[in-house]
Amino acid sequence: MLPDPPSPSSSLLPSRPASLADLGAAIRRRRESLELTLDALAAATGISKPYLSNIETARTTGPASEEKLKKIAHALNLSAARLLAAADWLRTPLSIRRLLHDEEAPRPPTT
Repeated sequence: MLPDPPSPSSSLLPSRPASLADLGAAIRRRRESLELTLDALAAATGISKPYLSNIETARTTGPASEEKLKKIAHALNLSAARLLAAADWLRTPLSIRRLLHDEEAPRPPTT
């Protein structure tokens, strides 16, 4: 049986993770903070234990599907919107992510 999780926490998830490994590590930290095993998370989500392990360790070709991420967010009491946004960021081509990062970087004042 799963413990009652605290209120949803979006601060645990990076909005723009640098890599799939960063996103997976955030999911793992949240799972461990709730003292859940992969078996318990698999039972709560209907996602296989090996696939959950692959998500947490970035041994997938990309972020999990929206459906799976919503199930994980619900089971870990995370913001589904934030988890999906982080996954979408990682699906964005690297060249576009770099361009957006460069545009958002502070620029020195001009004289």
